[in-house]
Amino acid sequence: MSPWQRLNLTSIMKYDFTPHLHGKIEGFYQQGESVGASTSGYYNTALFGSAMVGPADPTTGNANGNLALSTSNPYLTSAERTTIVNALKANGSPTDTFYLARNSADYALDRFITDNRLFRFVGDLDGDFNLGHRNFVWKAIGTYGQSYSRTFQPEIVTQNYENALDATTNASGQIVCAPHTSSPLATVSSNCSPLNPFGVGQASRAATDYITASTSQTQLNAQFDIIANVQSKIATLPAGDIRYVLGYEHRREGFDFNPGAFEQGQDIGNGQYAPYGALIPVMPTSGAYHTHEAFGELDVPLVSPKMHMAGVYNLAAHGAARYVYNSATGGFVTYSAGGAYSPTRDITFKGNYTHALRAPSVMELYAPRGSSYDYGNDPCSTQFIDSGPNPATRAANCAKAGIPRGGFQSNINNYTVLGTASGNSHLRNETANSFEGGVLLTPRWVPGLSIQSMFTDVLLKHEIVSLGVQDLMDACYDSASYPNVNLSGQNVCNAFTRDSASHQITDFNDGYYNIAQSHMQALQSSLTYDLPLRRVGLPDTAGELVTTVNYVHYVNYTQTYLAASYTEYGSTAVPQDNFTANFNYYRGPFNFQWQMQYYGKSKYALNVLNNVYQNDTFKQYFMFNMSAGYQFAQHYNVNFSMNNVFDAKPQYPYVGSLQRYYDAVIGRSFNISVQAEF
Repeated sequence: MSPWQRLNLTSIMKYDFTPHLHGKIEGFYQQGESVGASTSGYYNTALFGSAMVGPADPTTGNANGNLALSTSNPYLTSAERTTIVNALKANGSPTDTFYLARNSADYALDRFITDNRLFRFVGDLDGDFNLGHRNFVWKAIGTYGQSYSRTFQPEIVTQNYENALDATTNASGQIVCAPHTSSPLATVSSNCSPLNPFGVGQASRAATDYITASTSQTQLNAQFDIIANVQSKIATLPAGDIRYVLGYEHRREGFDFNPGAFEQGQDIGNGQYAPYGALIPVMPTSGAYHTHEAFGELDVPLVSPKMHMAGVYNLAAHGAARYVYNSATGGFVTYSAGGAYSPTRDITFKGNYTHALRAPSVMELYAPRGSSYDYGNDPCSTQFIDSGPNPATRAANCAKAGIPRGGFQSNINNYTVLGTASGNSHLRNETANSFEGGVLLTPRWVPGLSIQSMFTDVLLKHEIVSLGVQDLMDACYDSASYPNVNLSGQNVCNAFTRDSASHQITDFNDGYYNIAQSHMQALQSSLTYDLPLRRVGLPDTAGELVTTVNYVHYVNYTQTYLAASYTEYGSTAVPQDNFTANFNYYRGPFNFQWQMQYYGKSKYALNVLNNVYQNDTFKQYFMFNMSAGYQFAQHYNVNFSMNNVFDAKPQYPYVGSLQRYYDAVIGRSFNISVQAEF
């Protein structure tokens, strides 16, 4: 786990100007620091390039190839030098240079510090007034928020790395750097110190200071929003008032990214930048969009209990619509309509249809082009050529690409390859049509019991997806139109590159595209039972028990793009069945909760053959949590919580979703918090 610290400050002020005018101001500030405490190393290997070369040409520089070292390197012993020279001779290679593959985890290059600052101000005015024998209720809210982060991380400067590796001896026999020009980018130390690459921890602090620069990148996100609405009634029906809401909203979101000197690279003219290290140059990027939105809502009561209508206890309809103009994606309309019908007070049938849209975020639109290390299941490799939605199509397309029959051993299955990733300013809005319908039971003969079951059907079109290298390869080789597979006006098969001889993936361009369609159908059920203990004969001071259960079962969840469909449920991240049950006890200032979580059987990887992974199937999993709290003097709260009470571990070896199974992987953990209000 990485160490972190955080400070939260919140202030709220309310003021009633008159009985019909109220104001509120909220302020929130958060400051935090997180530290990357683990290192994965800095790799130099022939798998990334034949030899490390400097960044003079941004199109051919390779900072992660093998280290090219002289056989006269003074850090070699005589025996080591003789062994290396003899091996070079036996191979028919020149004897002055040899190559070394190295994982330089001992340089501690992946340690980083990120400072985060976030603040938000909210101003709220609301009130009511009478006009024309009607009462109008209004509300206006203005919000401004800003999130700023700055990350510091050491990175190797390739030119200085080469200088430090070119060690020699001076007239006094001391090991020194051979004469070279240092990088124009400032490193921790400007004095070249020779670096010993042989063995772990052999490099001196002076050498690592010379080859590393302290990089800094900043990111600023800002949002301004103002919304105002007024509501009143149109007319009064026998069942009640027809009520409406009319409103306006204006929103602006902005994004600014500065990669810092190291990541931007060295300006070599003609608009080109050469990398200082292993990362491709990243340019400063900024972008913003704004919206103007008008909306309305309408509630119509048709039958109410006071009408005593046979067979209809309650009947109501509602509708809503919103027009949005987005400066980046244009104008669009969303709407919804639905209703509720209760034949008796114990049962209610509900349904709702919605047409909604989602505009792309500023990150999806304007994220800067930068380095991306990615890996995936190569569809043309031996392990996966017989998988996918149509294995015959995949195998035929791989053969057209010159891949040997039956596939080959692809490196990208096992480790990352360097490519690029960026936003897409040509994205369109996502559109979704959804239906939700179900039943609510509140039996009068069981006071406090509520049971609801809803079926949800969502069809999402023009879905924005971030395609990684595996997605790009799947879209290419699983398409019947290979090799001309159109993706938002571009040929997806050109989004990655293979070496013509080895067939290995050598480059790719990850990005966002409006190419997918998702269809999700799920059954969501919930139960709530509130039992004051006085109902079972105990005194009023005995407290109450509140039980809640939430259950989700996926009927269908598929994603389709480029005519290929992929199952999206049944994984460790999205199990087909899961539920959470909470058992709460409240008595005055004391509260206690016992929680049970259940995840159904799942798979590590979907859309692959069952024999691809040795441990692909995961058993069902239960986890129990508990918490207890007490309030003192109405202003002080103490809370204790224990996650994963029985220290239940997921099935070994666990390689699934950490987001869902985090507490299972961490094991039993404790938390104590103290809160004071003043």
